Order: sequence, then structure tokens, then C-alpha cells
Amino acid sequence: MKARLISIGDSYQLLLCTGTIKKLSAQEAMRFIETYDSDLHYAGRGSWNYDALSMDEYGGTTIARVNDDGTLQIESPTHFRVLLNTQEIKYLGTAEYAERIGRARTIVNRMCKMGRIPGVKQVGNRWLIPENAPYPGDSSSN
Repeated sequence: MKARLISIGDSYQLLLCTGTIKKLSAQEAMRFIETYDSDLHYAGRGSWNYDALSMDEYGGTTIARVNDDGTLQIESPTHFRVLLNTQEIKYLGTAEYAERIGRARTIVNRMCKMGRIPGVKQVGNRWLIPENAPYPGDSSSN
């Protein structure tokens, strides 16, 4: 094994085959999984040099591991979902979202009221829309 991403309580650590242990925020842990590329992250070989324990014996719950062949393997779907839900989401107002997708603000408001835009939240009179929310029926929106 070249690396192991673990959670201990509500913190995350990346154990590397070189013996390095990196503490990560939830966003950094998720970014590691999202951008994983074996050629960029682990091109070289190494061996775990932590004297007291093997990498598998080191505590924590394994979320993902990088196998010797460089493949990333998700070990705990439950902990991975928790990690996914910790991502910071940027929200847009209806005017900014409407401009981004090329629709009228009144139509976006109507779609929010109908619950047609995924992840939308209402705060007072205002609708907040996740910046990456797709517009209903539009496969080309960002």
C-alpha cells in the first residue's frame, strides 16, 4: 500500500508510504480523492517507515487507500459520504444564477418555489442556489 486516508474522530490524516503523516482538513481530504492521479501523486516507490506499527495497524477508520499498483480504492462508503457532505458549498442568489444559466430571474424563482433546482434553500424571502446546481432539463448548464 502506498497511502491510506483515515479519519480519527472528526479529523483526517493521510499516511504515506514514506512514513509521512499529513493532517488534512475535510476539504483537503476530499480534494485528494477528487484530484487523485497516480502519476502525479505517487509515481515513486517507497516503504512505510513508521517503526512502531504497520500502515494497516495505525489507528483510525480507513476511508480510502492507494494500492501498490497506484489505484485509489474507497474502503468505507459511509465515511466517504460523510466526507462528501462536509464540502463547502458556494451559493448564488437568483439573479446571479439566472445570469449564469442564461434564464430570466422570474423563471429561476418559479423553479425554486417548485423545488425543481436541486439543493436550493430558502432563507427568509431569498433563494440560495448551489453554484453547481444544474438547471432542470438542461444538461449543458454548469
